[in-house]
Amino acid sequence: GKSFSFPECPERLGIYPVVDSADWVNRLLTIGIKTIQLRLKQTDNAFLNAEIASA
Repeated sequence: GKSFSFPECPERLGIYPVVDSADWVNRLLTIGIKTIQLRLKQTDNAFLNAEIASA
């Protein structure tokens, strides 16, 4: 299988929002929040791909 790795964070992230839709990601970005976690529990690949692309 594939192995994924994330880049190192240059600073501590602190507390940040965890949201369940690309819509929320975009809302928070417009008010200046820079660190956001998109957490999707949906198992439908087409839905997941569309949400990730929208975010």
